[in-house]
Amino acid sequence: MTTTYAGTVHSLGIIFIMLGSFWSCEGCDPNTDKPTHRDDSVKSNVAPQTSAIHRRLNSAQERLTKGGAGGQLIAKSIKAHGGLETWLRQASLAFDFDYQPIAQPERHMHTRNYVYLRSAWARQQELGDAAPLATLGWNGKVAWITPSAEAFPAPARFWALTPYYFVGVPWVFANPGIRYKKLDDVLLDGKRMHRVHISFGDNIGDAPDDYYEVFINAQNFRVTGLLYIVSYPGFFKPGEHSPEKFMRYLNYTDVDGLWFAQRYDAFLWDRQREAPGKKVSDVNIRIINVSTTVDKTRFEPPEGAVISDAIN
Repeated sequence: MTTTYAGTVHSLGIIFIMLGSFWSCEGCDPNTDKPTHRDDSVKSNVAPQTSAIHRRLNSAQERLTKGGAGGQLIAKSIKAHGGLETWLRQASLAFDFDYQPIAQPERHMHTRNYVYLRSAWARQQELGDAAPLATLGWNGKVAWITPSAEAFPAPARFWALTPYYFVGVPWVFANPGIRYKKLDDVLLDGKRMHRVHISFGDNIGDAPDDYYEVFINAQNFRVTGLLYIVSYPGFFKPGEHSPEKFMRYLNYTDVDGLWFAQRYDAFLWDRQREAPGKKVSDVNIRIINVSTTVDKTRFEPPEGAVISDAIN
């Protein structure tokens, strides 16, 4: 069965990247809140080889170098978050993503995410007490959701990789197809921030008109915030997009040498003041696990799932 999804825009929209990405892991323990747990026990038919990792590493480093001052700032930020090679050596990533929009509490989305980074596949299991709980995913060809398309507040294709793209900052900004532009430094909360404007080449992903401004702490080079828009074709006509929003990255923790934010506070961006305005959502990240293995069968649609290859 094929269905065409429709949905309303929420304040956590993001570009749906379908590039072959990096390597990360899956498999988290639902009974612990410790974010530094590594799970290498999942049987895998994906074994990251050193030669393949080095090819991806060299290619990414060349792209960042050719990206001028902006690309070089992203490279410094990636190094401050644990480095690109450390990231590439992972096969999968697992985390809980708890998104709470302030004005629309009914659109609360709390999911356990499993991401296969080598191919940017994703699976999400909805958490909570409401029934029926949804499971959704993307396997590189189709998006799917069960038990029904109406079981989750966002379309499966749009939401499948949205949490991962936020959690994967800054590493995802070393992906192919990205353009970098260094902007003037600014003060945020009294601290100097480097800024890099991120845009995309033609026909990159489902929403090539998306753009971001990465705010990088000038002292430790960690990402402090991310300004972004949503131009997803399923929600907007050509040339239109959501209002600019700004997401603060807070409460960093070390997960096997990689530094992840555990909380995001999102605001409407006030261009007149060049500062965050009205707060629109809270996001909490729980149980981030990295692993060197992945079970690719988990990303296939289960029997009875609603399947779609449509954007809208």
